[in-house]
Amino acid sequence: MTAEDYERSALSYTMLALVAATVTLGVFQAFPQLDLATAKLFCHAYAAGDLSANGRYCPGFPAQGDARVIVIRKILFYLPPLIATLFALDIVYRWAVTPPWLCRGFRREALAVLAYLAGPIAIVNGIFKEYSGRPRPYETNLFGGELHFVPVADFTGSCSSNCSFVSGEAAAAGWLMGVALLLAPRRPRLCRGLIAASLITPIFRLAMGGHYLSDVLLGWLSGAVSLPLMILAYASIRSALVQVIKSRT
Repeated sequence: MTAEDYERSALSYTMLALVAATVTLGVFQAFPQLDLATAKLFCHAYAAGDLSANGRYCPGFPAQGDARVIVIRKILFYLPPLIATLFALDIVYRWAVTPPWLCRGFRREALAVLAYLAGPIAIVNGIFKEYSGRPRPYETNLFGGELHFVPVADFTGSCSSNCSFVSGEAAAAGWLMGVALLLAPRRPRLCRGLIAASLITPIFRLAMGGHYLSDVLLGWLSGAVSLPLMILAYASIRSALVQVIKSRT
């Protein structure tokens, strides 16, 4: 696949992701009970007539104490930074053994690393999760916590840091999807494994009460669009530089 093919695919992928994110945000803002209904699927409900319920849905999420779930979640948590680190090491190695003007083969790896740092790390974890104010499901009084539920993108919640909107792990998983599609022509088996990890990660965050459905969907989409956006940004900068060079020669 040529660079032009990648750029065309990136544009289509970006437009699709942005439309999906807009629709998702609109639906969950109009029907916030969807978040509560999906969270209830993964929690221990009170027994009928249990007076301790007192208007609450359930006392907690059993997956938080399941050793197998915890181990799988840890593997999925560290997979994206591991992939990004391997890309970075490969870039450094190739630069060490190959003249810079011949190092075109790993340009997409460099864009993938930049997309990971800019999207899941800087924007999602550094901004949204720190300032959104949305409590996680297990932190709300409906699911055994003490804080009040707030709808998606409300920004008036009582969470002070590392909040629920949006999911950082889902964003990293979305980034994995972009990496998988990037590697598909050369590493089809690895591609299938990364796609599976990308799709499973949000489910584990729901099951453990770490995020609402809207958090993982919007987080995943934000991560999925990070690499295509980086490819488009690079193409725009490269095109602008070419025009400047041509205008001066």
